[in-house]
Amino acid sequence: MEQEYKKTETSQEVTPAQPVQNAVRTETYQEVAPAQPVQNTVRTETHQEVTRAEPVKSFPVVKIVYFILGVLEIFLGLRLILKLLGASPNNAFVPFIYNVTRIFVAPFSGIFSTAVAQGVETKAVLEPGTIIAMLIYALLAWGIVKLIIIIRNKKPAGYRNN
Repeated sequence: MEQEYKKTETSQEVTPAQPVQNAVRTETYQEVAPAQPVQNTVRTETHQEVTRAEPVKSFPVVKIVYFILGVLEIFLGLRLILKLLGASPNNAFVPFIYNVTRIFVAPFSGIFSTAVAQGVETKAVLEPGTIIAMLIYALLAWGIVKLIIIIRNKKPAGYRNN
């Protein structure tokens, strides 16, 4: 004969601003059988205190670092795409992007040779230095964020202090 269980749960309400300290949750299970009387079973669990630090991305300095990285990555990505597609330097936008990003790509320009493909109307250029620059600047921003966390001595969200 198959038995069915119905779960009812009661909890002690805790405000989000306060850490949870020895909260007790009680679960009541009722055993339900078609022709039998109902029996009650009670199980009690005790939970340890869990403290959570402020999320890392809520620091204003971290938001600024990631914003600057995002703007730089957009410009470098545009440079990569414009060079790959052989954009015309006669347009005012193309030299603007090349001039703004030149200083950021310059340290990485000689690492790998540049590949050039001559088309009928355009010349497509693959600059591996731009890709390397995008990766290095992303790693640099990540390192700066980690340094900010160390300086502020904050634990990341979800960190448990045992």
